[in-house]
Amino acid sequence: MRFLALAPARIMPETELGQSAVECYARYLGISPAEFIQGMVARQTPEDVANAIAELASNGAAYREAYSPYPERDCASRVTHD
Repeated sequence: MRFLALAPARIMPETELGQSAVECYARYLGISPAEFIQGMVARQTPEDVANAIAELASNGAAYREAYSPYPERDCASRVTHD
């Protein structure tokens, strides 16, 4: 039996939850939501998350220990087991 968990790496302003988070963080920082979004780096989209889900659900991901939608920051090589 295999279990998978997916946790998006960044706030996605395109979603309802992301919009709320952007508004709250911007208010806390004393800047506009647009300024907060402009300052976000390495943004992911709901499509990125959907692609990650599709890869994890496919056999192509069967032998991966960890997955990141950002291949340049893939953490699979850093996953250790006791």
